[in-house]
Amino acid sequence: MKIKMRKKRISIFLCLSLLMSFLWGCSQNTVTETDSAAGLKPIGEPPVSMKEVTQDDKDSWSTFHLQIPEDWVCVPDALSGIYAMSENSYNRFNEEIEKQLQGNNQSWEKYDFLEYDWERKAAYFLDHLSMFIDCTKLTGSEEEKKVYDQLFQGNTDVFEESRIEFLIQYQKLQNKLEDMDPDSQWNPSDIVDSIPEVTPEEKAAFPKPTYEYAYYSGTKGKIVEVKSTFTWYDTTYTIVEYYREGSDYGVFAGFADSEKLSPGDIALWVADSLEVEEHFPE
Repeated sequence: MKIKMRKKRISIFLCLSLLMSFLWGCSQNTVTETDSAAGLKPIGEPPVSMKEVTQDDKDSWSTFHLQIPEDWVCVPDALSGIYAMSENSYNRFNEEIEKQLQGNNQSWEKYDFLEYDWERKAAYFLDHLSMFIDCTKLTGSEEEKKVYDQLFQGNTDVFEESRIEFLIQYQKLQNKLEDMDPDSQWNPSDIVDSIPEVTPEEKAAFPKPTYEYAYYSGTKGKIVEVKSTFTWYDTTYTIVEYYREGSDYGVFAGFADSEKLSPGDIALWVADSLEVEEHFPE
């Protein structure tokens, strides 16, 4: 289970970190001004009427309780995650799945120019992130918990440095897997352990991202918003990430001009309402 969970986390964080890999080298970190006595922004009311929903993941390892717009639906995801989306996005989602099952889905072909499989998967994920809100379990390592603790305290440098280290390590891992014989027997843990540590020189040479941060006083605890706008292969993406203090789950979403209410416009209230019951097998 730990290997599956790690793969899920890597996939999500890779996609959210792509802005670091092929973009500009200018860094601009903005922390939004807050106006409450505690230094936190009030969440306020959602832009539309909401409803309470309950949804299990595909394996029934986790039960999610959350609020979503009244005309939205929830879809189970594997490995302790769910998607929330509008009915329009849900219909498009099902159409794509049906095309894939019939073997005539051409949407994947536009990524053929990308060199690595992880790049193609990440590009596909980014292009579809504007269709849904992704609620997923984060890693439980002590190292990452310290990073989030620092983020909640306003130390964004530690968060950004961990992102850079992660993507460099992930690229090293993917490059190593690309060179391996797919029919050979190998242990994933051995491969990960054999990847050298990230050097200060590699960090210094890596393109720095552009982030904007906002801190909110949520009904269940402090929430930090991380917003990134970037261009990758001539396509501009804006994505938001939400982390709630004391929660092991993150909320991720994008924006779409075609939607009256984009997932990114409602993700804050989803993150504020989210509660999860875990039923992991022992």
